Amino acid sequence: MDYKDLQKYLEQVRFQLNVFDNFPTIRVPNGMGSGFILDYKGRSFFVTADHVVNTHDNGRRLINRARMIAIQTNVISGNSSAIIPLGGFNYFSKFILEEGTLTDETLIDAAYCELTTKNINDINTYCKTANPDISVHEEKLHIPSDSITSANLEDTYTTYGDVKGDLVPFHGTMQLRSIPKFHTGLKFVCEKNQYYELKYPKVNNEEWHGISGAPVLNQDGKLIGILCAGNSVNDILYVKTIQSVINLIDVTLCADEYAKAKAP
Repeated sequence: MDYKDLQKYLEQVRFQLNVFDNFPTIRVPNGMGSGFILDYKGRSFFVTADHVVNTHDNGRRLINRARMIAIQTNVISGNSSAIIPLGGFNYFSKFILEEGTLTDETLIDAAYCELTTKNINDINTYCKTANPDISVHEEKLHIPSDSITSANLEDTYTTYGDVKGDLVPFHGTMQLRSIPKFHTGLKFVCEKNQYYELKYPKVNNEEWHGISGAPVLNQDGKLIGILCAGNSVNDILYVKTIQSVINLIDVTLCADEYAKAKAP
């Protein structure tokens, strides 16, 4: 896949997320990030980084029941764009069991929800490509589970998302502009604790803040994982392996099947 085709494919598979805390009291998004749809075992899952959709306080999870998580669409009415709310996200933490007590909570930086038929119909209707330099008004795509792979030293990796931008003049007032950013040339360093470490020439907040949750693909368009974090000191990016995410999805599918079998 040449670079232009890879850019177009990323534009088609990546979705923009907005997060609204204390909804509906406050109707202004206070968080943003990326995500993608993974088709697996005949179902469709919206996948993102956990910290995009959850509040973390000193490493402990704080579930906000008033939070709304929504996909941003291309449907514009006046100065507003339509959104598609998502629900039923699955979150995970890892604990150490010592003498019957759970200690040392570690948050797993992956979250997903199974899309409903209405979700999928709304996405198909209202979400189109919107990067004028790459692709506009084309359909968004799901990533099939047979299009995943593991990271290795030979391949080169690319990701894409909207960086938190700045204020620009807009009809006598101001408008918050997000900036689409492609990052390519990422190289595999190692795998630790179900995260890939990828090297990039320069990691800084201005170029990366807001891209969390985006898919990371190799040069053939194969998915290796979710972009989760970056370290500007050593210019390393941390990518949650897609196989570890699929393992989590399998856990919830098994739990669902068990619950159905036990239901009267």
